[in-house]
Amino acid sequence: AVLAFPTPVGERLNMANAKPTMSCSASNQKAANLIDGNNGTFVALPLPEAGKPNSWVAATFAAPFAARTITLRPTTSMRDASGVLEVSDDGAKFRKLADIRFGKSPEVRTFTFPRTEAKVWRVRFTKADGKMRRITLSEFDLSLKCSTQSLSSKTYRDRGDTGLGPVLATTDE
Repeated sequence: AVLAFPTPVGERLNMANAKPTMSCSASNQKAANLIDGNNGTFVALPLPEAGKPNSWVAATFAAPFAARTITLRPTTSMRDASGVLEVSDDGAKFRKLADIRFGKSPEVRTFTFPRTEAKVWRVRFTKADGKMRRITLSEFDLSLKCSTQSLSSKTYRDRGDTGLGPVLATTDE
C-alpha cells in the first residue's frame, strides 16, 4: 500500500533564497554565518543580562516572510539556554511568538508556532547556564514545514533535565 498526499504549500521554500539580512547583538560577529549552511561557522553572543536585550540574532526580510517553525543549531559548547522568538513588522516593536529552550545536550532544536508572517524574526536569549562563557549558534532556519514540537524529547532522544543526555548518537531532528 502507498500513502501519498500533495506537498503542502511552502514546504519546499528555503529561507536563504529569500535573502534576509542577518544581524546580531555582537557587532564583531558575521551574522550571515547563521544561514551559510556550514555547521562549522557560528556567531558568539554575550551572555544575557537580566532586563537587557543584549543577546540576540535576527533575520530581516524585504517583504513579510511566512513560517511555522524555526530550527536553531547550537555549537557543542552551548548548554541550558533559553529565550524567546519575537517578530516585528517594523524592526522597532516586537511581539513574543514562542519560548525557546536548549537543554543540557547541544542538539538541533526545532520550535513550532502558528503560521506567522513578519519582516523581522528575532531570537532573544534571556537565560543561560552560569558555566557558559557565551551563547553560540551555527544555523538559524525559518520554515513553513510542518513539524512536531520537542520531537527529540518525544522520541526519547533527549531526556530533558534528567542529566542523562541523548539516548541516540544522532543530533538531527
